[in-house]
Amino acid sequence: MRDLLINQSTIYYAMYVGNHEVLDDEGYGTGEYEPKYTIPRKIKVCVSLPTGQAVDNPFGTFDKYDKVITTTNKDFKADEHSILWVDVVPEIKEDGSTDTPFDYKVSKVGRWINQLAFAISKVVNSVGDKEYLDKLLELKAITQEEYDEYVKDLIETPVDLPNEPIDDTEGETTDDSETDVGGDNEPDEDND
Repeated sequence: MRDLLINQSTIYYAMYVGNHEVLDDEGYGTGEYEPKYTIPRKIKVCVSLPTGQAVDNPFGTFDKYDKVITTTNKDFKADEHSILWVDVVPEIKEDGSTDTPFDYKVSKVGRWINQLAFAISKVVNSVGDKEYLDKLLELKAITQEEYDEYVKDLIETPVDLPNEPIDDTEGETTDDSETDVGGDNEPDEDND
């Protein structure tokens, strides 16, 4: 009864396989590295409601997580380095890869004799303003009229950049001979 099908959700996960050098358009290494993951794998598991409280849980007082995944499926091989698509469905390409940003990562794993529990944390991915507005419209969080107005502001709002560098010292005069390097700002007096 712990793993009833009616309580399961379909999620996707990918496992970390190391850092790999980023290649430019011509196939040469750029000197930058990024994490590499397996292709996303589909699985059905039980996903809790959002949580994060350290009360009566298998992770002790660990409370840096948002949801808990539980399963008895031993084929679920995620670990603390894995990434997950829980609230979003990744668009899988023909080669099995995806460009859809993951939305959770595994924070902690609890293993029992016949059950696995995974504390997972929400990841905030950076998205462009237009993409975020599209999402708000899709979720009906804003109206089409609001969307149109916001998009118009994004596109039509000019950015005023000066053509020449700004000279902050314009109109100011400084005489290096009067500059006090000592820091007391008092004229020196001779006490003969």
